[in-house]
Amino acid sequence: MKGRKGTGMRFCEKIYLTLLPPTEEDPKSDRLRLLDALAALKYSPVEIPLQVLQRLHTSCLEGHYQITVTLVYREKDWVATDVEPGDTRSSHYGIAVDYGSTTIVMQLVDLNTGNVVAQDSEKNGQIQYGTDILTRITYAMEDSSHTEDLHRATIETFRLLLRRMAQETGIPAESCPLMIISGNTTMIHFLLQLDARTVFFAPYAPVTLAPGWFFGSELELGFSGVAYIIPAASNYIGGDIVSGLLNLDFCRDDEVKLFFDIGTNGELVIGSREWLLAGAAPPGPLWRDISAVMASAPKTAP
Repeated sequence: MKGRKGTGMRFCEKIYLTLLPPTEEDPKSDRLRLLDALAALKYSPVEIPLQVLQRLHTSCLEGHYQITVTLVYREKDWVATDVEPGDTRSSHYGIAVDYGSTTIVMQLVDLNTGNVVAQDSEKNGQIQYGTDILTRITYAMEDSSHTEDLHRATIETFRLLLRRMAQETGIPAESCPLMIISGNTTMIHFLLQLDARTVFFAPYAPVTLAPGWFFGSELELGFSGVAYIIPAASNYIGGDIVSGLLNLDFCRDDEVKLFFDIGTNGELVIGSREWLLAGAAPPGPLWRDISAVMASAPKTAP
């Protein structure tokens, strides 16, 4: 994961600290000792959520005040997602999610090396409420409880993938400090239980294009870290396309490039560091000469 420009720091770090134990002459709180030690290393300001604060004293005692604190940088501040006794810097993992309309793909990434440790995918559970986005929006409009249905289907798919990767690797999601989610604007509205009609109907003003940071517990994801949702560029050019452009370094290349994503929805971007032109449309016309279609599936033994 790339670092903050000019600091040498990464956006998600594990910092090993040796704190001075309190004495009657120096009864400073554990929290203040931790914040002072982090500030001395230029990690400031730092938020320490309750779930981390509740583990702080026990970790200090078990580690004889030698602890590892996990921090995530949220653009304006740091947030502590975990504190552990001893030196646990060698075990540092994050989660990347491609949150598609049809398929959700999840990767477990070693944040020390950047290597992908595991990858899994599953059909988006929302499909039971409609194979296309407009059908799902119509479903959400029928009853106020249906927005919860779409959210719940998404979360259940996320949790299923997290469980399967944990079983494969022995690395539980609870130990991961950071999840990065990219998806189109409508999918993000479903995830956050926002009114997705705003994406598709006049005046075409979505609730948000840049949701930002959330604690995993806020999204009911079953992990104690934070989730960052890649911002969208517009209603129809979502965070999935933005993340693709970032990965290809469009903004740094003088050469004109073409990027397209043909899935349940189709997006195309052409441009260079000087300019970008983007568009989106349903890809249905591409398949107009095909008389019968079906979703692809992994090959299975007879």
